Amino acid sequence: MRIRRLSYASYFVVLAAAGATGCAADDVQTTTSGSSTTSTNATAGSTAATAASTAGGPTTSGSTTGATSTTSGGDMPTGDFCNGPDEEIFTIRQVENYEVDTSIQDQYLCVGLTVTTEELRHVVAFRPIVDNPFLLHHMIVYRIDAEDPTEPYPCANIPDSGFRYGWAPGIGTFELPPEAGFVMGDVDGDANAPGIQTFYRLEIHYNVPDVNNPPPMNIDSSGVEICTTKSLRPNDASALTLGDIDLNIPPNVPDHEEIGVCSENSTSLLPWDIHVFGSFPHMHLLGRRIWTDHLRGGQKIGVLGEDLSFDFNLQKIMPEDATIKAGDRLETHCVYDSTSCQIGSFMTDACMNTTTFGEGTTDEMCFNFLFYWPALPGQIPPCVQ
Repeated sequence: MRIRRLSYASYFVVLAAAGATGCAADDVQTTTSGSSTTSTNATAGSTAATAASTAGGPTTSGSTTGATSTTSGGDMPTGDFCNGPDEEIFTIRQVENYEVDTSIQDQYLCVGLTVTTEELRHVVAFRPIVDNPFLLHHMIVYRIDAEDPTEPYPCANIPDSGFRYGWAPGIGTFELPPEAGFVMGDVDGDANAPGIQTFYRLEIHYNVPDVNNPPPMNIDSSGVEICTTKSLRPNDASALTLGDIDLNIPPNVPDHEEIGVCSENSTSLLPWDIHVFGSFPHMHLLGRRIWTDHLRGGQKIGVLGEDLSFDFNLQKIMPEDATIKAGDRLETHCVYDSTSCQIGSFMTDACMNTTTFGEGTTDEMCFNFLFYWPALPGQIPPCVQ
């Protein structure tokens, strides 16, 4: 067992998820692969962050509602998503019928989306469009600072922050609780200015388990539907990443544990308490158990993101109800089994060589993504080494 003490750093690898509810058919506009899209709804509002700035602190709600989620079998979305009176869908996805190069085992491609609205909104739900589950390893939606190319391009530089949603095998539709939503619009600018632009990036990781025997279909048009509302919620939501990127998993060990510590010194930077409403624990093929111990004053007060039967093909978002205060300690435990070199359809060398951190499917990860409100000011980097 190795313990790593972690601090707020500038490395951000995200696979996480949140939110989902409806948009009326007459009020839906979708776009494919980074096209710009415009909403002409006229109601303007200010977010909880803007209100907090005026009042001198964050807006909070006393409710302890957690995130809700469904599992996914890889089906295309049905028509009952995002159908509220003030809701609207924006879609970011791979170009239509993109041909994936199946001679490459792991390939990362990104496309951009620019959304123009007449008012600030809250993103309240996400739903994946899983077009080719045989090649899709994960998808991530980031909010970014500038417009991204609309055609797919190789992407290796992961943003330090701005994570909004992630899909991995097992993940379906997710809803944020009614107390919070991710901001769509420029919270640092004029909340009532027309033509507010928000920029998003979709990262898609394609994986071919055996390049000598690739899946018969190499066409994909996967993506994510983003459900937004004009009816702003009391709080702005955000995400915090915990974990360890300095992994060294020895070969042929059935129960190897790594521990990443987000220390008391790190959480002392929190300007106010944050309410955790969801968690998304994430490892790769060797992962067997994962959880985060929540400690205060040296005493364990709870557990976040506990999955004691982790399965890479059945990942999940869990509802949570916890408050993190300045000076709390968060210890993320990841347990691995490296006794086999064949895991499902994947061939690895884990039973013969040390496995380290990496983005490939046969590499490993140790992350617990926490979803919380009210959002912290600025872009908060993750508490990883």
